[in-house]
Amino acid sequence: MRSILCLAFLLSACVPVAQASSPAPLALKSVGGEVKSWGATLRRWTVDEAGRVEHTSGEKVGGNRTDVVIETRRLTLTSAQLAALAQAVTKVEAVLDTPEQCDEKLTDGPYGIFEWDRGAGLQKLPFDGNCVRGRDYELVSEIFAADHIVDDAAKAVQPVERHPLQ
Repeated sequence: MRSILCLAFLLSACVPVAQASSPAPLALKSVGGEVKSWGATLRRWTVDEAGRVEHTSGEKVGGNRTDVVIETRRLTLTSAQLAALAQAVTKVEAVLDTPEQCDEKLTDGPYGIFEWDRGAGLQKLPFDGNCVRGRDYELVSEIFAADHIVDDAAKAVQPVERHPLQ
């Protein structure tokens, strides 16, 4: 009898146990970005929780600024694009949990602000793209992954508004 109890105890150790997983991140209430270079705002965009986007672009670095035309696009992200954007924000948050570090830096990279809100208040993250190796490079790469989701979607639709740079 004792050997049966021992065997039962040992076998119970082999039964898979559901592991506690980290809770799923809260849904995005909003997310936005602004990308600049040499003082020029290359693009600015916002996305609300329903996936509605407002995207402005058109400013260029250098050259004659009197002939710049700013274009505004409005669209709604698909559920797949919105899910990819939420995943990209989760990746930004994960990199933020690691210590800042840059092994190699260049100058004159793009810079800006990345912001998001999961319902606990707006998080604003200034960034620059000068790091080309290390944790800070990973962070900016994840920011630009989010930026490309919105920028690519916006470039696929026609502008709803055009006006000269003021």
